[in-house]
Amino acid sequence: MAELENMSQKLSQLHLVEKSAIYMEVPQPDYVLLLDSQAWCNKDPVLAATSSNHTVRLFNRNTLASIGTVEGHQKAVTGVKFGKTNTDLLYTSSLDGTVRCWDIRSNLKQPVQSFTVPESLPKAKLCCLDISCDDGILCAGTEQFKAKKKEKKKNKKTCDEESDMDSDEEDATVYMLFWDCRKSKMLGCYKESHQDDITQVCFHPSHPDRLASGSTDGLVCTFHINETCEDDALQCIFNTESTVYKIGWGGKDNNAVYCLTHMETFHIWDTVESESMLELKNPRDLFKGKSQVDYLVDCFHGDQDRDKFHLLTGTHSGSLNIVELYNSQQTVVATLEGGHNATVRCMNWDEETVTLVTGGEDSMTCLWKPGQIKSEHTSSKASERKKKSQVKSKFKASVTSKPYQKKDIPQMKSHSE
Repeated sequence: MAELENMSQKLSQLHLVEKSAIYMEVPQPDYVLLLDSQAWCNKDPVLAATSSNHTVRLFNRNTLASIGTVEGHQKAVTGVKFGKTNTDLLYTSSLDGTVRCWDIRSNLKQPVQSFTVPESLPKAKLCCLDISCDDGILCAGTEQFKAKKKEKKKNKKTCDEESDMDSDEEDATVYMLFWDCRKSKMLGCYKESHQDDITQVCFHPSHPDRLASGSTDGLVCTFHINETCEDDALQCIFNTESTVYKIGWGGKDNNAVYCLTHMETFHIWDTVESESMLELKNPRDLFKGKSQVDYLVDCFHGDQDRDKFHLLTGTHSGSLNIVELYNSQQTVVATLEGGHNATVRCMNWDEETVTLVTGGEDSMTCLWKPGQIKSEHTSSKASERKKKSQVKSKFKASVTSKPYQKKDIPQMKSHSE
């Protein structure tokens, strides 16, 4: 209990210590959409931040000093992840249908690896990616797209023979694609578990064969990908009745999966018992009168107690709250102000240093540390530009199909095919 109180005290002391604009030379700000940083790094860790101008900016995570820029995609960057064992490798996915791997020790002009979708899926746009904890497998999810169906048709020459032919009918499909990270080789795909855009894929922190996925169809699924086919690999299906925004692993032995939705609901499920552990239908009402909540940003663990979750919430004016979720109680343990002046889109938490980095629609990244005094490191030009900018949301968050309940799953394509 003393350890829990100590972590809550540290979180309550978080203050803004560094602040950096991701881009300052345009009249409108570029949103900071995604953040990731090197783990287990003895030197100053590198922070990667994706922006709405199709680039990835690299920063020193301890100071937010700019290090470099990755410009390797033709369309929006939808995922950014550092390698788990080789942290000098950075993986990015894009709506241009590619995943690229960059060595941050190089000049960043060319990727060291490229992963492409099969020629049979030319319209596939990648929405998200993740890498297994042993850096062995890369997974990316696609948007829903239409592809020609294969049909068995009678051969005109011999009526008793059949052959595969392309049908004029198009079938709407989404895919989870798997590659061998070391060889850039496509391993296979899943295509039956979701019916709409796959917004999230997330490998287990310590088991490389366990994967969670989330979609705008409202479902969160978990898999054991060492099984030979998707039907056998599928372990759990949870229905959020909304569109999935972010997911992650947590709880004891990381056997729980949490989920944030675009309707600002929050869920935690036990993947061993396949049951709900916590459901917050409307956190905005829950904290009304105590702390304003316009939206949910993300969730993280504050300490080694994996049963304890911390939810980062925000307002459209840029202020943030850290809400502690423990023993069915919700407590606001910290309020973070002075960093952002618009909606915050993403965060990166470092458990070892108890530091938090946030990124928002004001094009700013902010570093928060416990027990420090606020100091700003951004130009007056950038500050003036931020105040004059009118920020409009660009993120698609509509439900294109109703969430469905778990049902019998038809025969699925093998992972090894």
